[in-house]
Amino acid sequence: MRRALPLAFLSLALVCPAVAAQGEILAATKAGKGIILLAGDVALDVGKLAKASQWTFFVQLPKAKADGLRKELDRDGLLGNRVYVQDGVKSLYLADDLADAVLVSHDLPIKRDEIMRVLRPEGKYHDGHGVVTKPFAKGTDEWSHPYRAPDNNPQSQDVVLKRPFMTHYMVEPWYCPLPMQSVISGGRIFKVFGDRSSAKPQEPLVNKLLAMNAFNGTVLWERELSPGFMIHRNTLIATPDTLFLGDDQSCKLIDPITGKIRDEIVIDKPNADGPTWKWMALEGGVLYAMVGEKEAPDQPLKGDRIRGAGWPWWSIKDYKFGYGKNLFAIDPKTKKILWHVREEEPIDSRGMAMLKGKLYYYSENKFLACLDTKSGKIIWKNSSDELLKAVGNTKGAQHWLLGFASTAYLKCTEDALYFAGPNRPLLVAASTKDGKLLWKKDCSVKDGNFPTEGGNVQLVIRPEGVYALGQARTNIQMSSYKLHPMTGEVLATFPGRDRCTRATGCFDTIFTRGGKGGSTAAFDVTSTEPRMGVITPMRPACQDGVVTAHGYMFWGPWMCRCDMTQLGVISLGPGGGFSYTAEAKDADRLETYKAISAAALRQEKTDWPTYRHDNKRSVQIDDVIPDKVVNTWTWTPKAPTLPTAPIIVGHRVFIGGQDGVVRSIWAHNGKLDWSAYTGGPVKYPPVFAETKDQLLKDRLFVGSGDGYIYCLHAPGGQMVWRFRAAPVERMMPVYGTLSSTWPLGGGILVENGVVYGAAGISNHDGTHVYALDADSGKIKWQNHSSAYKAGDELPTGGVSVQGPMLLHNNAVHFASGNMPPIASYAQKDGKFTPSEASRGKDLYVRNGKVVGSGYPLYWRPEDDQFISTMELETAVGVLRLGMPQNDPSSVSELRMLAKGAGPKDKGIWSNPLFQEIGGVVVAKNAIVVTGLNREKKNFDKITAGIAALDINTGKILWRHPLPATPTAWGLAIADGGNNIVVTLMDGRVMAFAK
Repeated sequence: MRRALPLAFLSLALVCPAVAAQGEILAATKAGKGIILLAGDVALDVGKLAKASQWTFFVQLPKAKADGLRKELDRDGLLGNRVYVQDGVKSLYLADDLADAVLVSHDLPIKRDEIMRVLRPEGKYHDGHGVVTKPFAKGTDEWSHPYRAPDNNPQSQDVVLKRPFMTHYMVEPWYCPLPMQSVISGGRIFKVFGDRSSAKPQEPLVNKLLAMNAFNGTVLWERELSPGFMIHRNTLIATPDTLFLGDDQSCKLIDPITGKIRDEIVIDKPNADGPTWKWMALEGGVLYAMVGEKEAPDQPLKGDRIRGAGWPWWSIKDYKFGYGKNLFAIDPKTKKILWHVREEEPIDSRGMAMLKGKLYYYSENKFLACLDTKSGKIIWKNSSDELLKAVGNTKGAQHWLLGFASTAYLKCTEDALYFAGPNRPLLVAASTKDGKLLWKKDCSVKDGNFPTEGGNVQLVIRPEGVYALGQARTNIQMSSYKLHPMTGEVLATFPGRDRCTRATGCFDTIFTRGGKGGSTAAFDVTSTEPRMGVITPMRPACQDGVVTAHGYMFWGPWMCRCDMTQLGVISLGPGGGFSYTAEAKDADRLETYKAISAAALRQEKTDWPTYRHDNKRSVQIDDVIPDKVVNTWTWTPKAPTLPTAPIIVGHRVFIGGQDGVVRSIWAHNGKLDWSAYTGGPVKYPPVFAETKDQLLKDRLFVGSGDGYIYCLHAPGGQMVWRFRAAPVERMMPVYGTLSSTWPLGGGILVENGVVYGAAGISNHDGTHVYALDADSGKIKWQNHSSAYKAGDELPTGGVSVQGPMLLHNNAVHFASGNMPPIASYAQKDGKFTPSEASRGKDLYVRNGKVVGSGYPLYWRPEDDQFISTMELETAVGVLRLGMPQNDPSSVSELRMLAKGAGPKDKGIWSNPLFQEIGGVVVAKNAIVVTGLNREKKNFDKITAGIAALDINTGKILWRHPLPATPTAWGLAIADGGNNIVVTLMDGRVMAFAK
């Protein structure tokens, strides 16, 4: 039976659907973490609930009530900080299987099926008669052992997860150390991490056990692991009731809900040669284990890199972990040893597999054996020269092409045993009846530049054949095979996998690293000849690969410096019959409002009306910067929230924020003028533009994480219209927020009365690009085919929204990540044209071409806020900017080069002012720059600042400290150079003037 949720959680479900006493709800929500959906009047006191608990609340109300609640939450610093408010109650706006509990007011017409859709399995609601608990879907599978099951075959038996795929969530942690292993059961993911860290972002998880909610990504708890124990082995098992963790002292029986140790199983002398757990498996309620002598500790590693991650391979020549001689069967309830078998020769735990009452184990160059798990009696033992020579000597591996020495190399079915992996020279099959050799195959790549001795063949075993994914130097090299399980006959060949990542399988797809830039290769195995698609935004973590359980797939966190467009823990689910390329209609998407106001806002020539000043993102102004400035005011939000860059128009500063709020601040005194509310995080600032409407011509346009484009009346913040660019209302966790699957992440661009915006995160979900009439909000053109082609069964490598837009040569361009091309759409009709390769979100024009640089959009804020390599053409020369990628002692490049200078030219001047640059503005007489420096001995301690450099000499004209890290491009200058505004990552806005 599945274990019930904590009592306090159950109490919460009993309160609803009636409008219950708030005291009862408050008492019920004091324990637990996760997501609670509140719809209707039950949400009106959500502020009290949030203050008294750790839950994240997603609220749906009619618009009038939603705006009132948003103002209240904003005033208390709660909006966008564990409380998210959407207006609309016709349906529930969360993605499937996300909410831990749902409370719906009795007067709302929300049907039971809709409530059950958004509830996660074992989530709860009250139907008016009693508590209803959502069951796990039929046909789903668990991933209870590191290789899914004791047979070590990483092929999920889940029949729910099928193509096409759709993003379910993207959450932290972003990075982790090596080694790593994951198991999933009872709706929870358990991850163990070792002590090989070569970069600062990896260190928080060194020697940690982490538990997460598998359905919404909430981190539930964490524990310290035994230091130095090499955890990449089969000593981790998850069930709905117990997490079994074997280490160098015992097997811990851990409560999966709380993380507390309930019991321990200790086996030491005289039963074993020591207390170290080498291997274990669970079958039929019996725990099987190999326990033995103590081992030398794993070699810890720490590096001083400040971002990205390292390549934390072991420097071990002879792998010595996981060898033992003592096998046990144990009743985990009583801790009684049911039987004990001792071998005279050491058994390699990497060569152990179990299936249906048979335990198979291998002693290198000695024997292969089969044991009856009920009696502990050995059924057969094979030590023939033919078998042992075919299996060969175990290699050290530990190479970025050859894989990890700690990987299990034995897999089994009812009929055959398979030796393959990073450690094996050949792929070998033996019979389960007697251990006799069935067949062998050399799958190594014949390439003089390739280290072939390890083979590194990754196996996924399916009913129709054994898929042996071989290493290839290129994705098109045909070095993978579909083989007959009993004869080794080649049934088909298909492209090779890329480097170290292990291969895993779901119902219709096998995953590994591959495709352009080493993304996720997705091989269709429903046909005779496997075909390769590619999931471009993320790459599978080396040791886990793509893990499938409970009807969903899981990536990450990431552990090396080969970063892709998206990082962290990412989950995808089945897209079902969703239309990824359906056309939008104004009647379904556009909402208009009667915003009546006679107020006007006058734009001056020296204002800063959009992100990076203009639609070319030039960050250049034709004004003179004062020779001295002072801090004239600082605006501070109620609660820290990541702000956008600022714009300045009509003596007002406008910003957006991660809390979903658009704010107007008076530029002369820093007082808040007005606030307007959206339903999701705002990543880029509003855009000011005048329209033909004489009454409401002064407008702000903003794109929100809720999937809408908003048009506001700039003087007062009233809503004029909004357009849903997202194909449906579907909110999900996105790195600490709740956001649409199709947010307006790249902001808005307005030109000649037309509003341009793009909705989406991942290309496999679809990318939706629009041109709207600025006055009415009506569609002028739309494009839905640049990410997902109609009729495609496999994921494709189309574009995604990973950066703001730039206007150049009658086309709108935006960056779409590390590997996909820059996405370009003709202003006239939206025709899509892929452009040059782009890395990151910052676009600029150089030598007449649009170029991309910087980090992708959905990254750690610490990395996302600094300028990478970029060249800006100025009147004096070419300003070159460049951020140090990894060395914490180096500084960003800030150099003025003569036009036409070569790559080795030292330039007109250079100034190593900051280690990391946040924003730059080029004025007539000066370069204004924000940035920070780090202490050499304490990289987390920073000193931030803003400075003006003489444009001709690079000498500092003035310099002031900033109290926190500046945001990316969070710098705007107006009023003829005399109003300098900076936004900081903690939400503060600062102004400097003469």
